[in-house]
Amino acid sequence: MKGFVKGFALLALVLVLGAGVAFHIKENLMSLERVQVQLANGSGGGHLFQRIREDLNTQLDRYRGQPLYDVSLQEMLDLIEKDRRVATASLRRTFPNRITVEISPRRPLALLLGLDGHFHPVASDASLLPSLAVPTSPDLPVLRGLSFFKSRGDRMKIVDILDVLPEEGEFSRKQISEIRMNRAKEVILFLSESGQRVLVGKGLDKSQVERVEQVLKYLRSRSIKGRVIDARFSKKVVVRVRNAS
Repeated sequence: MKGFVKGFALLALVLVLGAGVAFHIKENLMSLERVQVQLANGSGGGHLFQRIREDLNTQLDRYRGQPLYDVSLQEMLDLIEKDRRVATASLRRTFPNRITVEISPRRPLALLLGLDGHFHPVASDASLLPSLAVPTSPDLPVLRGLSFFKSRGDRMKIVDILDVLPEEGEFSRKQISEIRMNRAKEVILFLSESGQRVLVGKGLDKSQVERVEQVLKYLRSRSIKGRVIDARFSKKVVVRVRNAS
């Protein structure tokens, strides 16, 4: 009987010690020590990622010290997705004390120049992303005009035009240095290499792009610069001497 009591007492002691060790591990070794924010493989937007990571680290710091498996990943995801610069995000717990966050930044199509000299990236849904200082700005077409701040519709018009343009070629997104809108709400594209301007009106389709491409090649072959190319017509392109704005 005494042996049974001693055995029971020893078992109880082991269980208490085991529970204490388990509690210590849970409260200390498995408390969230770090939220690691990283760029998802294959996603662009590295120029925006550094700022996004800094801002998210500040916001996610509130979860540090909480038990790893008590942290709500959905709550954390909801917080991350409030950042308009983030297109997609995924989270996973990493044993013993870390949560890994992978994000894909939204892809900006242009930069809207503000009165303070900072650039506001324009996302593919025409929303404005938080501003960037000049040294950190990506090489994208620059929008000029207060109407672009006021009207999402005006920005959407630019997004639609840029979506039609190819990545490469004489008349491509890569060749656009600046975009403006005149009083008639017609869009003017400024070409970086030739210095020419293309008046596209209120929209652009692939056939217009092809015609402008041909005209630009012809003008380049003849070393003609400083002209305004009027692409507003449905079946022709007109090369004009005067400023179309």
